[in-house]
Amino acid sequence: MPIALAFVVLTIVFGSLSAYLYTQNASLRQEVASLNVPIKVNLGIGSYTNKSIEWYNMSVSEGYNLYQAMVKAGWRINYTNYGIEGYYITAINGLSNNNSASTYWTYWVYLGGTQNCWAEGPSAANTYYLLPNETVVWYYSPFNGTTSVPPPC
Repeated sequence: MPIALAFVVLTIVFGSLSAYLYTQNASLRQEVASLNVPIKVNLGIGSYTNKSIEWYNMSVSEGYNLYQAMVKAGWRINYTNYGIEGYYITAINGLSNNNSASTYWTYWVYLGGTQNCWAEGPSAANTYYLLPNETVVWYYSPFNGTTSVPPPC
């Protein structure tokens, strides 16, 4: 019984700490965004079918998330809001995910340096915060059961 009680107490403590840190992080991100320090980012929209990418090289305020940058670029975006999990993008500029063809929008972040390739986006569009000079592409491609097909390297 004492072990179970200790587990419950630790769960409550760590849950409270997580909620506090999440709130502090969100507050700090808002403060950084309010400073309006411009950063350059490169956004792209690409398609597996024609292997082309349309680029939007732009400046956004530091603290912008990917969704905010997409809106600033003038993209028409549809999404499903999963609360704390974030926005799942369902369509960009009129092209919707196609469940029957297993073809979806995913975003990819360019890994420069020696890697010189792409990594699939780690989180939802509204929870991914852009870094200075970052390159991100939304790519409409088939899903093979494990991952989406990345843009060409």
